[in-house]
This record gives sequence, C-alpha cells and structure tokens, in this order.
Amino acid sequence: MDGKLHWEYSRKLAWPEEDEAFVLRLSHFSGNAEERAFRELAICLDKNGIQWLIRRNRRWYLDLDKMRRFAPAATDFAWLHGVVEVSPRITVDEGESNEYVLIELTEEFMNENAPQRIFLSHKGTDKTLVRAYHRILTELGFQPWLDEEAMAAGVNLERALMQGMRDSCAAVFFVTTNYKDEGYLATEIDYAVREKRRKGDRFAIITLVLGEGRIEVPGMLETYVWKTPQTEFDALRDIIRGLPIRIPTPEWRY
Repeated sequence: MDGKLHWEYSRKLAWPEEDEAFVLRLSHFSGNAEERAFRELAICLDKNGIQWLIRRNRRWYLDLDKMRRFAPAATDFAWLHGVVEVSPRITVDEGESNEYVLIELTEEFMNENAPQRIFLSHKGTDKTLVRAYHRILTELGFQPWLDEEAMAAGVNLERALMQGMRDSCAAVFFVTTNYKDEGYLATEIDYAVREKRRKGDRFAIITLVLGEGRIEVPGMLETYVWKTPQTEFDALRDIIRGLPIRIPTPEWRY
C-alpha cells in the first residue's frame, strides 16, 4: 500500500431490493486478510486526514455530513445525514487483482439504523462538568454531541443545534442552578420535544438535576421524568439506563 488513499463514489441499484444506493469504494489493498486490510485502511485514513470515516473498537462509523463536502454525489440523497455505524466489506472487481473496501448505504438501511448520537445540553458555565461525561460516554463507545466538538467555526448556530438534535437518539439536559429556560437553551428544549414527538420510542429526553439548593426544572421538561443523582456515577447510570439504545458490546481493542 502506498499510503495514499484512493476512493470513489457512485450511485447504483442495490440487489435484490432494487433500491437506489450510495456506494463508497476505497482502495487499494494487496491480498491481505480482512482484519489486516481494515487496519491498513484506518492508518491510510489517518495519514490522509480523512475524518468522515473512523474506526473505534473495531467498529466503523461514517459521518455523512462531513463526507458530503467531499462527495458531491451524496447531495442527491436527502436521507444521507448524521453519523451511522457501517459494515465495510472487502471485494475484488472482476478482471482486477486489487481488493477494495466497499460501503453501500440504502434509505432502508438508514431508516433502520437511525443516528445514535447523544445531545448534551448545558449552560456554558457547566462546560467542565459536561466535558467529563462526554469523555466517559465516548470511551464507552457512544457518540455524544457537544457543541464545541461538533460545530466548526463560522457555522450557523441554530442550524447546527437543529441538526445535532436530529442526528441524536437522546438529549441529556444537565440542569444546575445555572440552567435557565431562555435563549439557546430554550431552543434546545424545543428541538428535543419536537424530536421526541417525531421519533417516539427512538428518542429519549433525560433530565439530570445536579447540585444543592433550589433548582428549577424548565417547564417544558417537567412533562418528562427527571433524576436527581447524588453522585457522578449515579448520573452516568441514569444516562445509560434512559437511552433507547443498548450499551455497545465490549470488544477486544485489536
């Protein structure tokens, strides 16, 4: 492998359903076993600064919003958005000796594998606290959404918040004495309630009341059960138990 990433994309009809699919092909590998080929691909992606396809604990995640900037054909598919776990497969073109890693997405697959990010809503003054939960959830294999991590400089804040909530399966509200139902926090609550109505059981609103003294839960969140964890471990447990998805299956790191 020359260390340079070769990739191309196309659209086709996926057999046998005959649904239109977006196909991403990355090359090339020289007859290695599957696991070794995937390791080489991960190294190659890193060398080429590709951040829209990442490997974590032997699982592959495709950030479709980032990829759209590099693949104009992807804009033809309105359902290509968010971060989704994919299952690349190695294939060989007829008449060629090179192997390719193939990723094929259909609208049906996207609907069945809805984005599973976790939106972390908080007041800016509580950023240090929320960063700790972001790190832990990431280590556990989840995909937490935190504004400073997910939003590039210059993006429209309203649209970024809306997209972040749309790409999530849950919104966790860290309600402290600093949390007020106003400004962008009020917008985040509105977006979360809308997603709950739209997705039903595939979206959860998790409210954590943290700290001592009188802390007011925003009116829009009072409809949903909230927790008052006594420790950070209790808070983490409440988040995991409230998610509509299971904790990722533990796997060997290599």
